[in-house]
Formats: sequence, structure tokens, C-alpha cells
Amino acid sequence: MKIYRKAFLRQCVFYGLNRIVMLAGFLVAGSTALAEKTIEFKPSNNDMTGMVREAIENCADKEVKLVFEEGTYRFLPDLAEEKYCVITNHGNGSKRIIFHFDGFRKVEIEGNGSEFVFHGQVLPFLFERCNQLNVKNITVDWDIPFVFQGEVVAVNEKEGWRELKPATEGFSWTLENGRIQFPNIDGFAYSELGSTLSFDGKEKRVTHGAWDMSSAPRWVEKRPGGILRFYEPTKKYPPVGSVLSSKGDREHDRYAPAFEVKSSKNITFDGLVVHHALGMGYLFE
Repeated sequence: MKIYRKAFLRQCVFYGLNRIVMLAGFLVAGSTALAEKTIEFKPSNNDMTGMVREAIENCADKEVKLVFEEGTYRFLPDLAEEKYCVITNHGNGSKRIIFHFDGFRKVEIEGNGSEFVFHGQVLPFLFERCNQLNVKNITVDWDIPFVFQGEVVAVNEKEGWRELKPATEGFSWTLENGRIQFPNIDGFAYSELGSTLSFDGKEKRVTHGAWDMSSAPRWVEKRPGGILRFYEPTKKYPPVGSVLSSKGDREHDRYAPAFEVKSSKNITFDGLVVHHALGMGYLFE
């Protein structure tokens, strides 16, 4: 079941490192004649947010190249920069930003095939007023996706219910007082299932004729064998065998894109894969 969350993109969803560890986490490799600073990172099981933020903020020349040795890098929201953002077709408000480049003449990020795994409500990449961007060879994902999904195992149109075998491995949700609560991460949960769409598990695509419905069941009942029954009459029911995926209520289901680019030019994105995002995969304004 876990593989289907990676196919479900939104429309295109260590605390307190001391300074010694943070400085040891990256190496200033040198600079070119154009004063471009090259900073190298090595994989770590620790939160990399503080290291990345410090590296960017200390780049006074506004020309930087970040090189990540191939591996897995994890990013938590605790040490991220906070900024109020107005984002087209997303929710405006205060966002926690991991990679924020504002007013840079040149930015190059070489991932070397690395996986960047984010946690919670964060905006991974924000580029503003940059003259040249080159981002390569990075896979973006979340440790826990902001979706609820399950395989449709039964439908009763007459009685107005559907039954799902919910995905559990790698997902976060609970059933409380007849309602599904998800993703329950850092105190956040959607108010309802919200935008819900069925996928063809075999073909890895939206099922033929599927409707993107706003789901708010009257109640959800736990059935034998880990099955959940959703009492919600609708004009169109998902086919048995499909994978039904929900991404939350409209007010909160688009926190931010994975890559947000504003008022920038000379942009090259190459070899990027976005498995999950809290909004669109890419947005250029």
C-alpha cells in the first residue's frame, strides 16, 4: 500500500544541535574567482535544517553552491526560518522554510541522487528574486505523508456506505468518535477527509471517470479484520479494488509547494523527483 502515496502528488501534501556539531556538518571547500562559495554536506541521521540555514545565511556574496554527498538527509521544522508567505493557489500564512534563497545572484544545489526527507508542515524550497538557479539530482519525500488512504473492499450504494482496508505502514491516523483523524503530526490534524480521489492500483493512475469529492462521512465504523466502513451517500462510488486517497479539508490541504519560485530567472531543474508535497510539486510565480 505504501507505494501509492508516492504516486499521489497534490495537484500539479535532533533538536538543539550545538554549534560545534553544526559547524562540523559542512565543509567550505573553497571559492571561485566569482566569489562563489561551495559548501559540502555529508549524510546524517540528525536534523540538517540548522546546518543548511546557517550555511545560507552566512553566504554574504550571494553566490553559493551546495553539494550533498549521495545519501539520505532529514529536515525537521524546529530550526527552520519562519516567514509569512502569500502563495498562489495555496494557503497564505506563516511558513517554516528549510531552503530559503532571497536575492541571490547564483544558486546551485547538487544532490548527487540524494533523498531529502521532510517532516511536518514545512516549505522545502523557496527561491525569491534570484538571477540564476540550478537544482539537480534530488528526491523529495516526507517521513509521514499528509494523506489517508486505503483499498476499497466493498461498496453498498443502496445503504450509502463504502468499506476500506486502510494503509497503516508509514501512515499516521486514528479513529476517534466515529471520525478519522490524520495525520496527527506535531499537533496538526485535518478537520475532515476532504479532497478524496480513487486510483487504479495496478496502472498507478486515477481510476477512469473518478470524481474528486470532498469527503465528510456521517460516521466511520470499525469492522472485523481491520476494515473501516464509511457511511457517506454519494452520487459516484469508487470501484472495488481501487485505492482511495484523501488529503484533508480545503482550508488546510495546501500548505505549500515542494518548490516555490518567485520573481526569478535562468532556472534549471534537472533530475528532481517529488514523491510527496503539502501542496503542488512545483510553483513558479
